[in-house]
Amino acid sequence: MAHPGKTHRDELIESLVEYGLKGIEVYCHSHNSSGFQRYKDLARHYGLVCCGGADFHVRREDGSHAPGSLNVPYEALGRLKDIKERACA
Repeated sequence: MAHPGKTHRDELIESLVEYGLKGIEVYCHSHNSSGFQRYKDLARHYGLVCCGGADFHVRREDGSHAPGSLNVPYEALGRLKDIKERACA
């Protein structure tokens, strides 16, 4: 689930998990520290992969939100690879 802090539809997460949701964007420039913690806790609660990234739709003069400007733990990639392998088996 991309940009959960912007959708304001957290009530849908449980249903989305029931329909197969595997991950939620936790590491996101638009999340403040409480938003980060909220989605990290929800991911843990539902057993979701904590994913993230920096969308780069337009160049910003200050260079913020550029590719590589957000650190996502390497373990998130490992969990995504595990899900892919299970799905393709």
